[in-house]
Amino acid sequence: MKVVVTGSEGYIGSVLCPLLRKVGMDVVALDIMTGWDASKDPMPLDGVHAVVPLAAVVGVPACKKDPARAREVIVGSAERLAEQLDGRGCVYLTTDSGYAPSNAAREDDPFYPRSVYARLKHEAAETLRAKGAAVFRLASLFGESPSMRDDLLAHFFVRSALTGTMPDVSAPDTRRAFVHVNDVCLAVVNTLASWPWTPRGRIFNLASNDRMTKRDLAEQVMLATNAKWPAGGSTFDVEQWEEDNRDFWLESTWGQPVLRRLSAEIPKLVEYYRQKVKK
Repeated sequence: MKVVVTGSEGYIGSVLCPLLRKVGMDVVALDIMTGWDASKDPMPLDGVHAVVPLAAVVGVPACKKDPARAREVIVGSAERLAEQLDGRGCVYLTTDSGYAPSNAAREDDPFYPRSVYARLKHEAAETLRAKGAAVFRLASLFGESPSMRDDLLAHFFVRSALTGTMPDVSAPDTRRAFVHVNDVCLAVVNTLASWPWTPRGRIFNLASNDRMTKRDLAEQVMLATNAKWPAGGSTFDVEQWEEDNRDFWLESTWGQPVLRRLSAEIPKLVEYYRQKVKK
């Protein structure tokens, strides 16, 4: 199977591409770091069976800084791909930012993305879903990657605790679902491997069984790092930093297990960032 992966050097792409090759797939890796620009460059689709479009302007701050480019990279590239899919497989990964507060947000619940980033990703997902793409709405990502994202909530908490600036959790009881980057990549691989039988145009939530509030996450990180709350009170308002204000857990119809739990992986993140701080 020949698969095009855009954003191949990014947080997810740098984990996904080696895994696809490991299971015997022929990967065409495209990324702005290697000279391919999703906002303008054509996608080589001759002989290609499936596409995993990961290229994006990632995160709320980056999209707010340059919304025009964000739209062209995220939505524009999805529109161009939709015109060329012609029955090829496609797996699109988007954010779960858009559900109302809930103990069990499901794929068919109303979805109202708030931030520029979430709105653009949702628009791109719907464009490709109309052409048969399988769409995964991802819980908050975590886990090591060759292209690490330090801004992810769990990573940010761990880095903060290790550097003595643990943030104030201004809404400590907000709920959060998490998913490991490796489990996301396994879901993509399994979807592509069974593509002729995968329900096309479906949305799947993807999250582990961890159900933690921000207080739970902060307490577990502090326990793993021996950190304490700062003596002077608030140092960082997480809610202002996180414009989408997610407050829900995810229910999913995805039929395969999501194995890695953040609660068990926090010590690994602590060790990763402890070594990084030493450098």
